[in-house]
Amino acid sequence: MHQRAILLSTDAFNSVDSRPHFINERCFGEDFAAWVAERLPKYGIEASEPIQEDWGWCLVARKNGRKFTVFIGIMDDSIGQSPADWRIGASYERPMNGPLALFRPVPQSDLQAVAQALHDMCRAQPNFRDVRWADD
Repeated sequence: MHQRAILLSTDAFNSVDSRPHFINERCFGEDFAAWVAERLPKYGIEASEPIQEDWGWCLVARKNGRKFTVFIGIMDDSIGQSPADWRIGASYERPMNGPLALFRPVPQSDLQAVAQALHDMCRAQPNFRDVRWADD
């Protein structure tokens, strides 16, 4: 899996009240994922409805016919705190089907475009603080 991730702090999303439909008590980020899904099309990226995972939320994003996973998760130390620290990013997983699928190159420019869109939308929000690349 190849990914680019962003770290940030914000009080814009629920980080305190675990919802009855959460898979577990740490599955925060539903409202954050919906916020992302609403904004990605403005960057030329299709977005699915948010999907709950045991670690947070994700959605499928499509750029130039390629599928990426956008992930949103609260950092463990921030559960129950506001503002909370979040990790958001994009990943590309090579398809497992088809001849030589594992050997196809990673679409780095499209992966970077999805990650950059996430970075830009987060940087544009005045109530998102300390927005930075996780790997810098």
